[in-house]
Amino acid sequence: ELFWERFAGERPAAYLDVRRSCSELVHGVVAHRAAIDERLQACSHNWKLDRMSVVDRNILRVGTFELLHRAERVPRKVVLNEAIEIAKKFGSEDSGAFVNGVLHQVAQIQRGDEEEAADSAQSPPRTGRRLRRTAGEHQPEGDA
Repeated sequence: ELFWERFAGERPAAYLDVRRSCSELVHGVVAHRAAIDERLQACSHNWKLDRMSVVDRNILRVGTFELLHRAERVPRKVVLNEAIEIAKKFGSEDSGAFVNGVLHQVAQIQRGDEEEAADSAQSPPRTGRRLRRTAGEHQPEGDA
């Protein structure tokens, strides 16, 4: 509580929004940590999560949470840019590039998942019957 009181500083009205947003991020990462870590492991080629620096790993977790669970509120570019800037400021010399590469992979996979879901939602339901071609037309087998 002392941290939040000092953090509010001269803008106590904004403090409530910042606190709410930070709390949502932390609780979201904790609640979805297994899925986030699984996605990060799949996207961080040749790197195990436990070998990453604590700073990089946690920046990646927050960024991945935002990409997977807050995409409707936070644009991909904003998530990537903020994570990269935080990594540059608080990580090692190579952290910005590393976070960029991994989160870019996460975003690409997420975009593919979203497109696949949209395609399947727009596709007509499958009846389980196969189509056969006759004179350039499609007809279900057995309905000749």
